[in-house]
Amino acid sequence: CGAASPIISKNILVDNSAEEGGAIFCAHSSPRIVGNTIVGNEGTGTIYIANQSNPVIEQNIIADNVGYYGDPTAGIWVADTSSHPLIGCNDLFNNEGGNYAGIPDQTGLNGNISADHIFCDFEHGNYQLHALSSCLPGNHPDGAECGLIGALEKGCGEDIATLLQDYQAEAEGSDITIKWRLSEAAAQMDFLVLRAELPGAEYSEIPGASIIKDGMSFEFRDRGCSAGSEYRYRVDVVDEA
Repeated sequence: CGAASPIISKNILVDNSAEEGGAIFCAHSSPRIVGNTIVGNEGTGTIYIANQSNPVIEQNIIADNVGYYGDPTAGIWVADTSSHPLIGCNDLFNNEGGNYAGIPDQTGLNGNISADHIFCDFEHGNYQLHALSSCLPGNHPDGAECGLIGALEKGCGEDIATLLQDYQAEAEGSDITIKWRLSEAAAQMDFLVLRAELPGAEYSEIPGASIIKDGMSFEFRDRGCSAGSEYRYRVDVVDEA
């Protein structure tokens, strides 16, 4: 966007690369950037804002973006003090180098969050949202009335969402314990535990994961963690019924 202010809405922007603005570049412009899913791009600033630009940035998922040839980046990068974006109800998560640069962290302000968006199948390009995603209407962790965050609505997880009562991760020393609790579970239901090392790694199954069951509560302890590393976990359900 150079000296132009388009409406950029309901797009999926994935796997793009640019030195500045891996997905969107704004100079002397004030576009409306609303309701997009912007993931896996490469650039110094996924949304790069400079030169008296005042965009409105609302209801976007901006996540898992990386720097340009190893340079640091951020989800939203405000490059100078002449630009003043309006930022509300976005989910910025796991962007290499930070979610914001040039402005204070907006997490917790104006409905902005930093939470795992839980795509249905990120590895295979399904960017619809799981029923447990914080980006769905009514699921906002702070209770804000943001409506849908991102370009796509719910596409999976309806049944398991009604079973899941609680889930959490706890770190103790070099171990990470994953816990989840169901309201009910069929006898033939089994689980796979997958792990991704951040930023940017794909999920891979932890072979031979030993899951402890106590009634409807389940627990897995990962003893293969490295100090100073950051991990994301996923539990998949295998139901033969």
